[in-house]
Amino acid sequence: MEVGSIIEMLNRIDPLGLNVTVCVTGDYVNKIAGNAMYKLYVTSVGSKYNHELAVYGMTSGEELGTMAYGDQYSRLMEAKRLVESAYICGGRTIVAKGLFPQSFSASETTYRILERIGIDYIAVYQPEILNQPGHEDESWPRPMEGYDLYTVPISSSPHEGELAPLSDKYSKEVLGLSGGEWYDLLVAEFEDCREKNEPMVVIFTNVVTGGDEGYMDAFKRFVGFSTSQGARFVSTDELVEMARSGAV
Repeated sequence: MEVGSIIEMLNRIDPLGLNVTVCVTGDYVNKIAGNAMYKLYVTSVGSKYNHELAVYGMTSGEELGTMAYGDQYSRLMEAKRLVESAYICGGRTIVAKGLFPQSFSASETTYRILERIGIDYIAVYQPEILNQPGHEDESWPRPMEGYDLYTVPISSSPHEGELAPLSDKYSKEVLGLSGGEWYDLLVAEFEDCREKNEPMVVIFTNVVTGGDEGYMDAFKRFVGFSTSQGARFVSTDELVEMARSGAV
């Protein structure tokens, strides 16, 4: 989460009063560059009531699913503590309820730890389940069998005969899409979700959207398009609560 790029993205969101989830790594909260303390910026982001802060792991590039229990536990505990520490005394208290594991890397060990440390939901991408008969439309958050935890499926879209997660990073680095092609994919999935009355869960990263003019333009255009179509923006935690209460 580089400051300049995330500011540009949120400047498109905040004036419209749209709710979003901002994912942060623990080490980012501790980062100091020159005289800049990144924790102050995270605190500023978390103080706004339309922003939910979620855990993105402890360090960039980590793959939790490959780690032993002890390594995962220490990383997740510290990351959650650091994210929740980014608040102003007397101001809004931060409670990190979700985990967006990098590269969707998680294991049963991860789930046990999340229960233990009080995380409510985990973002997942499971094409092997979506491809099974009867499971194609499982787009809403749902309880994870055997755990006191909700899974939040990242939306997927067909591309050249295969399902692809709606992530700017995947679209650029794996599919090789241009910003314009990414925008077209977003609009097509939006129309499909609207027709089926399903949520659309998308991941925009500062690395790709924040570092590629074409992808930043696609982000801004899509926000404009979706709001013009009456889309309701909710945080991931709100989406989980909608599913939990049956308000879907």
